[in-house]
Amino acid sequence: MQIERMVLLVAELNKTKSFYQKYFRAQVAQEFYDEEAGSQGCLLKFSNQINLELLQVSGRHFTPGDTNRHSGYIRLAISVGSGEMVESLTKAMVNDGFECVLDPKPDFADKTHAIVLDPDGNEVELLAE
Repeated sequence: MQIERMVLLVAELNKTKSFYQKYFRAQVAQEFYDEEAGSQGCLLKFSNQINLELLQVSGRHFTPGDTNRHSGYIRLAISVGSGEMVESLTKAMVNDGFECVLDPKPDFADKTHAIVLDPDGNEVELLAE
């Protein structure tokens, strides 16, 4: 068995899709619109064939970055290569206006990691391999 995909509820589909495409080279595998459900989304594929589905639902409002959530998704961790790549990507994201909540530093395994917030305030952990 394996996890097929993770689904992430987003406030602005195109903004969040662009974030994952720009910084993590995600490719759009499929886009969809369900008029009856009032939803639209896309399936993003990463280089290791991991899938992330972004879903925007009309009428289902939430506050991006709301830290009062007590269950569910905490963080998406993405291996980006070297420690230098962690630092470079973190700097690029901060320069583009995204918030860094954990500056690059060694983790418990002495590998560099950092945490930034995506456009919806979800934590994305950048990990050195």
